[in-house]
Amino acid sequence: MATMRTRSGTKLTKKVVEALADEAERGYDLTKAKRVAFGRPSLGDIGVSPRVQVRVDPELAEALKARAKKEHRSVSEIARTALREYVERTAREPSHVPLPQSKRRRGTQPDIDVADGARLRDLMDAG
Repeated sequence: MATMRTRSGTKLTKKVVEALADEAERGYDLTKAKRVAFGRPSLGDIGVSPRVQVRVDPELAEALKARAKKEHRSVSEIARTALREYVERTAREPSHVPLPQSKRRRGTQPDIDVADGARLRDLMDAG
């Protein structure tokens, strides 16, 4: 039989195994058991930290890894910071902003692409 050891390195001799078996047969007082936490610690004060997964393009993934390495931070930490800043910033902005209207005809201005968020913000900032 191969030599077996406990996680702490104690050699499991026949005598030790028998003593452990005897103890198990007598039963354990679970009120004296040490609680063991599994997984990563919670990021909040209480409860679990939900896992949020996102997909990004390869260029963004590489840029994120490079930034994390440069700042000696984890990718997750940078992502959490960016998400927190975005949510806080957008919470202060109105959720609905009227589109610039054409003065000559009804509807939006002819050169507005409603899918181009950056251009829309520029137009709205210009007034």
